[in-house]
Amino acid sequence: SKARRLLDEAGYTDRDQNGFRENQDGQEIRLTLLVDPAKAHNARLTELVSEYLRSMGLRVSVKSVEGSTWITLKDRYEYDLVIARTSAWGMLMHASWATGYFDSRRTGDGVLHTVDDASFLDLCDRLLATTDPGASKRLAGSVQDYYSAHLPAVPLFWNTIITPYNQEFSGWALDPLYGLYNIDTLLNLRRETP
Repeated sequence: SKARRLLDEAGYTDRDQNGFRENQDGQEIRLTLLVDPAKAHNARLTELVSEYLRSMGLRVSVKSVEGSTWITLKDRYEYDLVIARTSAWGMLMHASWATGYFDSRRTGDGVLHTVDDASFLDLCDRLLATTDPGASKRLAGSVQDYYSAHLPAVPLFWNTIITPYNQEFSGWALDPLYGLYNIDTLLNLRRETP
């Protein structure tokens, strides 16, 4: 209901009463949702997102294609909306803080490259160039502020990873990329004495 109200306030209303909203020029809003159904969860996400958008009065056409075609169409911006994934690695790639997903200078699988704003690209370049932890922390905050102000993506969900471990040992270290099997665990794992 809040989304419908915001669309109404922005002037995107159903003027011809056919169930779908028009823009200020009277053109019906038609959105293309690009998905690769082979990616985990995409079939159900596509169904839910399409249903939610239609319930707000937005006409949605789903373009479901295999992986290499998805990359090609995405890199050509032949869509209005796209369902993509993130990962722990994705949060660290490029200049970290998910910048690799949005920096317009990057293409290929796993990146959207939708932000060409000079201020964002400058933040990425400055993060890539610094080795100072204090500067990195300040720049990371600026990246988060940029995301908050510009919302380059809408996160739909984040998986919770549950990792069982043997309590007879201490020194387990959980790594977002490698789980328990990482160098810190290998160097620090010790059997607990009873």
